[in-house]
Amino acid sequence: MAGNPTLDELLAKFGPIYFSKLPEWQRCLDVVAQDLGHVLAQKRIQHIPIAARVKTWGSITGTAARRQEDRFSTHKALAEMMKKNGGVSAFEKHLGYGKGVSDSAHFGTPDELEKAFHDMLGARIILYFPNDKGGVLEVLGEAGYVEAKETKKMGGLNDPKRLLKRHKAWLEGKPQNNLDLDGHEKQFSGYNALHLVVKVPKRLQPRDLGDAALIWDVATVEIQVGTVIMHAWSEVEHDITYKTKGRKVTKDEAGLLDILNGLAIASEIGLRSFNSPKDEWPYVTALKELRSWLHQFYIGKNWSTPAAWVDLEFVWDVLIKSKKNKRDCFMSLAESAWKTLAVLQGTTGLELDHLLPYVIL
Repeated sequence: MAGNPTLDELLAKFGPIYFSKLPEWQRCLDVVAQDLGHVLAQKRIQHIPIAARVKTWGSITGTAARRQEDRFSTHKALAEMMKKNGGVSAFEKHLGYGKGVSDSAHFGTPDELEKAFHDMLGARIILYFPNDKGGVLEVLGEAGYVEAKETKKMGGLNDPKRLLKRHKAWLEGKPQNNLDLDGHEKQFSGYNALHLVVKVPKRLQPRDLGDAALIWDVATVEIQVGTVIMHAWSEVEHDITYKTKGRKVTKDEAGLLDILNGLAIASEIGLRSFNSPKDEWPYVTALKELRSWLHQFYIGKNWSTPAAWVDLEFVWDVLIKSKKNKRDCFMSLAESAWKTLAVLQGTTGLELDHLLPYVIL
């Protein structure tokens, strides 16, 4: 609750912690966002530029109050259910409820409050085609993005409002409590996206990270994987619903938004007939492609990249002139060069992989 002194006290303690970590969080997230682009490029998955943000302090204070209230409501409903039924139903367990029912509904420590924000660092992968979602999960796993929480589909039943409604019907024995008799309940789920919370791969840590590694080691990133259609519509719907300067959305307006939600869902279904191209890798001429290929090569090796590579412009010019400016050709050359470098590094005891482009020639 916004006026709860315990929460205000925790926020006062957490504030200095947040601002001390903020620069490193932002640095970490910038690296992750860049890496995600290279990860997706391995499968030529088409998407708009990766969007990423660290949660602002203003957003944290407002969200903390809402999540505290959700904890109170959920705790009360579950306690009533436990008292009457003596346990949590299998269905509720499946939804993820019933964990820590005996715990206090209050956030106890600044650390607990911080952990409640699994979306402190957030990134969005916005795809052209919904059928590419499976490919995204595959390449993220291969690139070392280990799930810190179970992946879920946004817009589902797992929220306190649904829980309270189900339990009111269950406690009072009135089926109508679980029916949409007033016509206020949404018929369409709205924003449809995969929702992942992943650990930051170790390979992304800069080699000169030092003490900041303590922050990177425990950092997680919430990644939303949705489509262009859903992303665009959700932005419009969010502004209409929440940026109203205190004016509430009317029942008629909510009904119209629900209809438009349905149209957005139908449009996304229509795009399921399309996929990102899977044909042969093309010849390319932009130097940024070489940089991306190098990053992709290191992703495959699960190895951190050097601060910089030498002679990229010269190497790229040679690759173009020799008609080897295709990803599959480059990867074959890079693999041979990597083996040569491994021998040199073993002999000298030095990190020499910044020379990889030169060795490729």
